[in-house]
Amino acid sequence: MNENVYGAPESNLNLSESTDVQLWNPDAAGAWSLLFTPIFGSILVYKNWESIGDVEQADKAKKWIYISVIMSVVSAVVGVVGIVYICTWYFMSQKKQTTYFKNEYGGKYARKSWKKPLLIAFSIWLSIVIAIVALSLASA
Repeated sequence: MNENVYGAPESNLNLSESTDVQLWNPDAAGAWSLLFTPIFGSILVYKNWESIGDVEQADKAKKWIYISVIMSVVSAVVGVVGIVYICTWYFMSQKKQTTYFKNEYGGKYARKSWKKPLLIAFSIWLSIVIAIVALSLASA
């Protein structure tokens, strides 16, 4: 009982129980997916659902990660597939989370730092570029 009975009463001004959870902005995840493929955005959407504790949506988002990996390989061969897929992923997965965040939090929630996911994504992207250049120089 460390409660100060003589102090002013405290209020919990949080809009929701879940606002204490730090989340990545799903719209930004979608935008970064244009550069780093929907694999990037799918992972962050999944992590957001997991942080919120919505197991059902997290399971659906995990399936989008696997689909995104497959579709990234397919779109490397047939480029137009990538454009169709990113639009499909956006409207069927990412937008659902954006709508949920707007309805549940009114856009007011603790934001996670982009430093780590962007550093990882850029490192993977750079590694792929280096591998492609090395393979093309080796075959020349």
